Amino acid sequence: MTDGDGSSLTGTGKILQVVSTEESTWTTASGYTPVSMNLGVTITPTSTSNRLLFLVDLNGLYAPSTSQSIELEVHKDSTLVKFIDGHGTSNMAAYAANCSYNFLVDVTSTSSQTWDIMGTTTSGGTWGWCNYSSGGNERTLCTLTILEIAQ
Repeated sequence: MTDGDGSSLTGTGKILQVVSTEESTWTTASGYTPVSMNLGVTITPTSTSNRLLFLVDLNGLYAPSTSQSIELEVHKDSTLVKFIDGHGTSNMAAYAANCSYNFLVDVTSTSSQTWDIMGTTTSGGTWGWCNYSSGGNERTLCTLTILEIAQ
């Protein structure tokens, strides 16, 4: 017989907790300073021996010219931790580009920590996310999900 919540499971690979957020508001930014894509989530890891699995889906990325690339970063408590794309929508005028990223990060603290996806452009020009889809009035959806994985 097994428990329904997995609390008796042990060993590497057990999912200990999941936090997630989503954003569907069409938003634009400009300039060279990275800005939040409104995907901040807070997690308090249970052990420094665990890892965090990031699932990032960014839809409706907008760059108005082929000379502009979107640069994407992961920040923890407002500090850059990882570059995840230095050339999103590079070399194309994209009005609804979609990008997905999956990666692991080592847990370095069991304190509460806020993670966010930040972006900017190589040209300092206007860019955006959650652009309208071409099929109607619905908006695209961006998500950040973090899973704490036992190691």
